[in-house]
Amino acid sequence: MKPNSITVRDIRINLDEILSRIAAGEHLVITQHGKPVAELHPLRPEEGRKREVPPPRHPKRAAIMGEYDRQQRLQAMASAMNAADATTMDEYRAETAEWEELASRQ
Repeated sequence: MKPNSITVRDIRINLDEILSRIAAGEHLVITQHGKPVAELHPLRPEEGRKREVPPPRHPKRAAIMGEYDRQQRLQAMASAMNAADATTMDEYRAETAEWEELASRQ
């Protein structure tokens, strides 16, 4: 059975329909300027599973970027916490001291 052909323009216009056809098992060949350039087909069950992320090619660069990303996330969390809770450090220390005193009495 020869796969049906679709154009790049067809994909732009009818992507949802084309994905439904592929999910139903149809194989499609994508053409550009009348020449086949790619083939679309349903995934085999093992292809749909989550794939392992390969190790970074530059571990030091990845570590630096990972640390930068972590710092950005921490900064965003701190900003959100500050906006949501305007408790001052003095209030926090006083409340903590009260809890510690109550805990020591038990």
